Amino acid sequence: MIKVPVYLVLTLLCFYAEGQIVSGESRREKNLEETVSKSEKQGLSTLEVTLRGQQGKDYLRDTSNQILRRTGQNSYIIRQQKEQKNNLYGISEVEANNLWKLQFRDYLTMPDDWVTYVIKSSSIDILPFLENFGNVEIIDRSRKLFTLKTLNRHLPEIVQNREVLFVSRESLEPVTESRVIDLNLNPNRVNKLHNFFPLLNGSGTTLSIQEDRFDPTDIDLIGRTHISDKSSLEMSQHATEMATIVGGAGNSFITGRGVSPAVQLSSSGFNNVLPQSDLYYQKRGISVQNHSYGTSIESFYGLQAEAFDQNAVRNPTLLHVLSSGNQGSLTAHVGLYAGVNGFSNITGNFKMAKNTLIVGAVDTVGHRLEFSSRGPAYDGRIKPEVVSYSMYGSSNAAALVSGTVSLLQEQFSNAYGYQPTSALIKALLINGADDFGEVGPDHVTGFGGINAWKSMQSLLSGNFVSSSVTQDEISTFELFIPENAINLKITLVWIDPPAHPGDAIALINDLDLELIDPEGAIYRPWVLNTAPDSLALSLPAVRGADHLNNIEQISLSTPQAGTYTLNINGEGLLTPSQSFEVVYDWDTLNTFEWDYPTGSDNFPYNGETTTYFRWQSTFGSKTGTLEYQMVGQSEWQMIEEDLTLENGHFRWSSLPDDLTGMARARMSIDEAQYETEVFTISRRLNASVGFNCGDSLMLQWPMQDLSTQYRVSTLGESHLELLSVVTDTFLLLNGENLTSNHFSIQPVSSTGDTYLPSYTFDYTIQGAGCFLSSFFQEVVLEEGIYLNLTLSTTYGVKKIVFERRIGDNFERVGELVHPESTSIRLLDPQPRQGHNEHRVTLHFQNGQSLSQTASNTYYLTEKPILIFPNPLSNTSFLNVYTRAFDSAAPVFHLYDRGGALILRHTLLTSQESVPIIGVRSGLYFYRIEAGNQSFNGKLIIQ
Repeated sequence: MIKVPVYLVLTLLCFYAEGQIVSGESRREKNLEETVSKSEKQGLSTLEVTLRGQQGKDYLRDTSNQILRRTGQNSYIIRQQKEQKNNLYGISEVEANNLWKLQFRDYLTMPDDWVTYVIKSSSIDILPFLENFGNVEIIDRSRKLFTLKTLNRHLPEIVQNREVLFVSRESLEPVTESRVIDLNLNPNRVNKLHNFFPLLNGSGTTLSIQEDRFDPTDIDLIGRTHISDKSSLEMSQHATEMATIVGGAGNSFITGRGVSPAVQLSSSGFNNVLPQSDLYYQKRGISVQNHSYGTSIESFYGLQAEAFDQNAVRNPTLLHVLSSGNQGSLTAHVGLYAGVNGFSNITGNFKMAKNTLIVGAVDTVGHRLEFSSRGPAYDGRIKPEVVSYSMYGSSNAAALVSGTVSLLQEQFSNAYGYQPTSALIKALLINGADDFGEVGPDHVTGFGGINAWKSMQSLLSGNFVSSSVTQDEISTFELFIPENAINLKITLVWIDPPAHPGDAIALINDLDLELIDPEGAIYRPWVLNTAPDSLALSLPAVRGADHLNNIEQISLSTPQAGTYTLNINGEGLLTPSQSFEVVYDWDTLNTFEWDYPTGSDNFPYNGETTTYFRWQSTFGSKTGTLEYQMVGQSEWQMIEEDLTLENGHFRWSSLPDDLTGMARARMSIDEAQYETEVFTISRRLNASVGFNCGDSLMLQWPMQDLSTQYRVSTLGESHLELLSVVTDTFLLLNGENLTSNHFSIQPVSSTGDTYLPSYTFDYTIQGAGCFLSSFFQEVVLEEGIYLNLTLSTTYGVKKIVFERRIGDNFERVGELVHPESTSIRLLDPQPRQGHNEHRVTLHFQNGQSLSQTASNTYYLTEKPILIFPNPLSNTSFLNVYTRAFDSAAPVFHLYDRGGALILRHTLLTSQESVPIIGVRSGLYFYRIEAGNQSFNGKLIIQ
């Protein structure tokens, strides 16, 4: 018997209206019905099949049946072999149409105009067929994806083609979602990782930035970047900023030090909003890719979402980190949440994927930001999964998380010798996150703000389980919880098979998590209300069975001590088995731990911004007293009393501006004190170029309190390298021996403690010359001419002499011996009437000298007018300078020897250039009339 494919619309428990041929359909739908009947003559038919009970589940698991689309909670489109129609599973049949191939049936009712659709096919050979209907372009050959610009009237004929699997409208024009670098690693406790694990820096991982190309010559990225044939031809400042947040080396300043400062960085373009090929990731060893961009709000599971989920399945150790978007106040226009204000506004269809990590933004203390896009996903799933700090956009928040991912991956690889799955990394980040607001997840901040320190502690403690479960089986684990444990949290994550484009619900394998306490009480995961209503979506989480997410979490604030049973139920699997990751952790009652500052931190963290103290406390509602002490002093200074410990932070706004040195802080709780490590209090050092004389260079900086040495560093291949240690406030360098143009200076105390350095600067673009930065004249009528001199440094200058030109010689105007200031202003009280030229000469202690002449200026107090040059060429301009007149603007007249007027020019300013171009050579007479006054003279034109 010949096997002929058949389409089925399969309903397990409910009826799907879109699968029917119903009354009131449009003309195009009738055309579609006609094309369907034609296909039936070729052996094809479209059926709706109703299944019930275990028979329905067995039917779905039958590998000879191909699921093409899930159209409801229990409804599917199925492709099966025709001989299976004979009620093998106790099914009943009704005919249906091919409208399941359209993402939205509204496409058929749109005006008959040219529209660009994205099409998925089962074969690349469909290209000639599609070319019959309009302009076709191949988006991705391996994924068999096309764009087709066609008239809507052609849709019925297009979807009847057996090889067409899905037709949608998806934005392929990504835009970046913030433009301002905003780097502060303290809110998410990355600073604590850097302090206690200084060797953990991402050196063992490779991270990709998908957008336009970042600048590989940026001093924070140099030496660790890989630009490939997948990179965009366009370079972007936004991409450079994202790469800096992810993995900046801190060569420029403390705010240029990213989360993973030694990670290898790759770049790939984002012109079609799809992941790259498997080979791109595997060949380069890329384990995390950052996507800080978005498209439009697209509330459905489309071709892009499927591609990202499929990529995660094929590359289980690769995690895609995506920004949620900056459209938090906007409203979706299609799908279940259309018209629900302020929710479900994630920017991009590709962000509807399940196996990626979506990141939103919060402020420095976890407050929700209006601009940050919110969930749920189109089918009610929790989005974003986590949030992190950024005041300027979710782009920065995603980059910060991407860097944290690379540190977790590096630590796991170092400990176990192989790469962790993306599901484990997600579970670590989600389980370690700080919950904001009501207990449990929400549609705004997901499972909370990432806490890099807590996530790393779970990894280091081995508090995770990697396992799998088979169909209709239960994987069981025991978990012992000790006395005084609080805040137990357990997170289950799995890499779910990709859904089908257009699926009403994206989940394929439905695992169920449950926790049984020592007394037999059962706890289920937190679930959220998914009704399309802003009030319902704002409700706090409740416990229940989760049939939407491939992330499930159970938490208990006060668990009793004893052995717990953790069950992962595989009853909802459609594949034979499913691997998963579980991460668990808890806190201990009545503990206090500092997060900021650590021993490697500075107050303020960037030398400028008011900074928060941060801590973790399990003392409940108790209060504490915060104090600080400068090293070398015995007294403790009060900062704040009666601090609410549950807040976990306090802003030190009273930090004295002139305070510099090493300090420690302590929190007093009842009779106990908890001290920080010794940290620094300092501001950024202001360094500059003293002089740049080609063969020699001087760097200089002001003396800083308590500093006895200064470390001068220069840029190496990828990081700053120590060049010299000096006790003075300057350094002379031989220009011929320099290996880099970039320098940084850092103060050091007598005990070896370091303070904030200067910005790293390129000495060639600082505007510093060979001692003389600028020299110019300033005319002040009735006073004279001021001579303004700016030096780059006074180092080695013995004397400065100012002179005025008289004919071929110069006469002294004034001098300054052993100058102390680099800005000098000296008056020439008796300048010449008319033109004045001045010169300044620096005399050095080594006997050498350096001179510079200021541009010519004129000075008129006795003479009312000045005309030059005379004689002049008939191809040039005559300069006419005049004093201010009380009457109307003076007028310049030029007459020939016969008295004929040759030229008339109104002098609108005190300095005018009168064109003499083309006037014949000879002797002329001029007259300047100003009211009742007139001034005459001769002019020779050559």
